[in-house]
Amino acid sequence: MATSKKPVKTRTPVTKAAASLSALYRKELPGEPAPDERQLTLMLRACVAISRLAPWDSLEDRQVFAFDSESGQRWYVVVMGALGQVFGLQAYRGDAGFALFDDVQGDRVSDPAAFVARQDLFTVEFVRRAELTPLDKAILALLPDPIPAGTLVPQVTVSRPMMLRWYPNAADVTEINDGLMASLLFFEWLAKHPQADPWSKADELPLVKGWLPDAQSDPATPAPVTPAPVTPAPVTVEPVTVAPIPHPAHPPAPPPSLPKLDEARFNPLLASVTKRELGHPIEVDVFPLLSPIASEGRPFFPWAALACDSSSGFLFSPVFGGLDDRAEDILLRCALQALEKSPFRPVAYHVRDESCRDVLASFATALEIPVKIMKLAAIAEARAALESRLGH
Repeated sequence: MATSKKPVKTRTPVTKAAASLSALYRKELPGEPAPDERQLTLMLRACVAISRLAPWDSLEDRQVFAFDSESGQRWYVVVMGALGQVFGLQAYRGDAGFALFDDVQGDRVSDPAAFVARQDLFTVEFVRRAELTPLDKAILALLPDPIPAGTLVPQVTVSRPMMLRWYPNAADVTEINDGLMASLLFFEWLAKHPQADPWSKADELPLVKGWLPDAQSDPATPAPVTPAPVTPAPVTVEPVTVAPIPHPAHPPAPPPSLPKLDEARFNPLLASVTKRELGHPIEVDVFPLLSPIASEGRPFFPWAALACDSSSGFLFSPVFGGLDDRAEDILLRCALQALEKSPFRPVAYHVRDESCRDVLASFATALEIPVKIMKLAAIAEARAALESRLGH
């Protein structure tokens, strides 16, 4: 048999792998910049280094530390794994992220939907290979030295407000790599200072400092040229240090952005509702529905609003929002729709908190319907039934 004279294409497997990775990113993150192979390989190597250190063997999930990324963003990092169930790191973005973590630790976030609405973090979790998605596997294949079989492997995800945990884009991976490097240097610092306790004061936590490169001058402003010395001066590098910082204050909740009333729907009600017979209070609430919608791009949790007769528990038609809809708009739309469907004028609207009351205030006042903060028993039952039907 004649032998082929064509040269062996040794780069074909790499090219196919790169094409597969690129195609998967286009599918999962359409319209978003994908990280390059260099970024992803750095991320994987740092993850492997952290798994070998196993910081969860010595740190608890309440021992938070902070770092500032090269972009200037502050992150608060927690090590997971002290209970032997989930192993990895989570980093919460900014003071609002720390407030969410602090509320979770203090059992002040009992509703998963409240967490979803506030989440803004990245997670590095070490999982079984069977839990990896096709894109996870394509990323893991970039490691030049394969991880031995039977060993937990890294899976990196990003959680954004109202979004399902999903894959990081290029900007995310830049922040994640900063976080992994700062974490590795912090764990090294702890190993070198075994007597140190950066969490000795209840209202302080450690900030990793000095880990970023010093050369951050503006390229548009050239540095002054000085003659090189005959004998080079010794180069000194500032070591990584850990400085105590106070726990950040919880930022105040932003005031609700009041929705614009649809006058074409409201004006007919204004002419008729005050003439109706009084009926029972109507409970109204809005919350993230914990059944993600898979659309183009990152799956998201839509806002859902329910309205119920407080006495009979009768459920009016639910209102669901899209990716660009706001909770305030969905709440007002639901209250308006319930009033259109009911033959009565409710003696009051019942809502769960001040923010919901503020959204409905002007609309309800014009119709002479008071808005009261109450316990929403009918809504709780209807919501549980809805989420159970959807698998939650």
